[in-house]
Formats: sequence, structure tokens, C-alpha cells
Amino acid sequence: YPSAALSSIPSPSNKSCPDLKIDATELQHNIYHGRVHQVHDFLTESEVQLLLEEMDQLDFTRSGLSNTNKGASQGFGNQDRYLSVVPWWDQVVGANEAPSHIQKLRQLQLLLSTVLDRPTMLSVNHECYYSKSLPNSSLARHMDERHEELKGAKGWLLPSRRSISWLIYLSDEPWDLNNNGGALRSFSPKNTSGQKSTHKGNLQVGWMTLNDERSRPVYLDSWFAFSADETTAPEPHCILYIVNDDETIKYVSFPWLNDATGMSTADFILKHKDKLILDHSSHDFSLVEDRNLWESGEDPEHTEAIDSVPARRSLVMFDSVCVPHEVELIHSGTRRALAGWFHEATQEIPPEWYG
Repeated sequence: YPSAALSSIPSPSNKSCPDLKIDATELQHNIYHGRVHQVHDFLTESEVQLLLEEMDQLDFTRSGLSNTNKGASQGFGNQDRYLSVVPWWDQVVGANEAPSHIQKLRQLQLLLSTVLDRPTMLSVNHECYYSKSLPNSSLARHMDERHEELKGAKGWLLPSRRSISWLIYLSDEPWDLNNNGGALRSFSPKNTSGQKSTHKGNLQVGWMTLNDERSRPVYLDSWFAFSADETTAPEPHCILYIVNDDETIKYVSFPWLNDATGMSTADFILKHKDKLILDHSSHDFSLVEDRNLWESGEDPEHTEAIDSVPARRSLVMFDSVCVPHEVELIHSGTRRALAGWFHEATQEIPPEWYG
């Protein structure tokens, strides 16, 4: 994605800041349950027209997905969308009066930071781009963000990470999934505990479905102090855990030393999960990002695919950490969007280890 799109969003004028008409309770519920939240008519048609006029003046380049989890890149071709940097994203910083669509983005950022309790979203840089997809294009299933420990050599390097993914659709109208295709297809558990995708800074990496049939987030603590015996000083190990209804932590794996595995964290968990996960016969465990399963054409148990229509003027949002998603094949029409990610601060390395 265009690195030049990183910037802060300007604060809106207090008097002219528009009402977003977003149900905060419903928004929080959908995000905490790993679902896409859609708001219809987020923009007015006149605001859409301004953005479309700007898109017509910009240069676009093809861009697909890079499988950074495995260190391989895909070639870009006819199946891929076109992207362009948003020119006003950093130029409007400090402006006294910004256009209404920019003020809406700023107000949306403030709302998300408050409702989802993500205060650092207000003090870090963000990303924004234009997207244009033509017939016969699609986007394979992927994640927008993952735990730093799952990024290999690229982990723990940047001060912020993607927190909330958002798209404002500028597509042709009307848009019908049967005729046009191009659905945003997300994959979520059928029934969840409604817990956050982070716990004490640790990000979610999986789901665990217990006897109550609710899927709970599985968090990865990569700074768990552990020593093999009393004569050895503790070292930071990785360990998986869930949070019970009473807020107590339940560890669901043995601790392991990541540097000693000789493979990526995700591959290690997948290869050894039957031995790694404690009492694995009493529950179902799945990784949020299981590319081997995806490539075989299967979905993790207890999940369902949900399609969202890229309806013109509508806004969609979802948690960047826990929602796998894809764009279905476009049959006809042009699927356009103003899109990006609101960031929050990356988990800090505990000072007791490397401070």
C-alpha cells in the first residue's frame, strides 16, 4: 500500500462537525464479536461526486497482496485492483476548515477511539488510499494485521499497527451482488464471547470454542517469564491463553522459546498444536490466519462467511487483527472505495527484558 498515505487527520471545526448517526452500541458489539459493521449513507452523494472527480485526476497502479507472512510476493495482473495515494491526507493537517468528508473521518476516528477504548488511535499516524476494481478482479482472503511475533524479522519495528480497517464505497449504483459480484466476504465465528482482540497489549491469534459453544479469543503473550528449572534464569517465552468471564487468565498451551523452533510462529503452532495446546480434546482451537486451511478450500470449524454489499455512500469497518476477509470476483461495474486503516500504538517491549 502507498507509504505516502501515512499521516494524522486534522481536528474538525467544533461548530461544523457533522453527526455521523452511528449507533455506538451496535458498533462496539460488532467489532468485539469479530464482525463487519456497515453504515449506509455515511457520505452524501455530493461528497461522493467530489471524491470521484478527484479519482479521475489521479494516477493508479495495480496492487494485489504480498504474502509477507511467508516472505513471498504475488505478481500483479488483471485480477488485481488499482490503488492511488490520497493527495489531501497529509496536506490538510492544521487547516482551520476542512471539507465535510474529511471532518467525518476525523469524527469517526474520535468515535472509534472512545467506543473501543483505543486511546492511542488519537496520537499515531494512519493510512488512506483510493481503490478501483474492474470486472474480473478479486482479492484473495487475507488479514490486514497480525501479532508482531507472527511477522518474523519485520515484527516489533514500527511504532504503530493497524487497528480498524475501513472502506467508504464509491461504487457504481445500483450494486447487486448477483449481477455485479464484488462482495466483501468476511469470516467470523458464529457465536463469540464478545471479548476484545487485545488483552493487556497482547494480540489475538486464534479462537477457542469451549463447551458453552462460544468462541473466545486466544491471545499470544510473547513475553511470558519461564525457566526450565530453578537453576536457570527466566527467559521470555511464548504462551497462549484465554480470558475467563471473571477476567482471570487461563493458559491453554505449554510455553515455548520462539527462537528455538527453527520456523515461523504460525507454522510452529499449526504443526505442533496437538502437543502444544493443553487438553486439546475438550475444545476446538483454530488460528485466525490459517493459510494452509484457506488454500485447501476449507474454513475453520464454528465460522461462517458473511457478505457485505459495497453499496455506494456506505461505510464498513472491522477489526484489523481478527477478521479474515476477501473480495469476491467482480462480474460487472466498477467497484471504487476510499479506504484505509486507523492505527494504534504497537505493543511495547517490556523494559524488564530489554529496557
